[in-house]
Amino acid sequence: LSPPTFFDLTGDNLVSATESATSQTLKGTGSPGATVSLNFYDASAGSGAAALLSFSNVTVNASGQWTQSLSAAQLTTLAGGATGSRNIRVEATQAQGGDASSAASLVFAVDKSTPVIDTVTRFDGNSDGANNDGLVVRFTEPVQSSGLKNVTVWLLNNSHSFGKGARVEAMGE
Repeated sequence: LSPPTFFDLTGDNLVSATESATSQTLKGTGSPGATVSLNFYDASAGSGAAALLSFSNVTVNASGQWTQSLSAAQLTTLAGGATGSRNIRVEATQAQGGDASSAASLVFAVDKSTPVIDTVTRFDGNSDGANNDGLVVRFTEPVQSSGLKNVTVWLLNNSHSFGKGARVEAMGE
């Protein structure tokens, strides 16, 4: 019996703070009718480490697909706390009719920490704070631009502000 396979979690195998606030679904393929067991470990832990989270009765459907929902609370556990960040290794095996597969694994990150702004640089530099001014914002880690859409005003140390309509380019280093 061959090992089950995984699809990328959240499309990029990085569960951000925003994504971890809601349930996420881990998906993969296997032999129709088989039962998949999933064990989640800290990716830096050696063999024999205790699992952080386990599921033992995930059924592969007739189309050869399996899914397992991970709640916001479970993602917080995997992250190591409400503001934690940790790389996770999930191992999957499947069993059917007395046969068991070897393990397949997927590594993903759960990052509930708030990104930190490293630098802010103005461009179109007339310094009047008008909506046509722009900023380049560099973060200390990759960020998803969808998380920036709710920012309505950027206030700089020199009391200049860039309001709705200002061009903001965010870059993760």
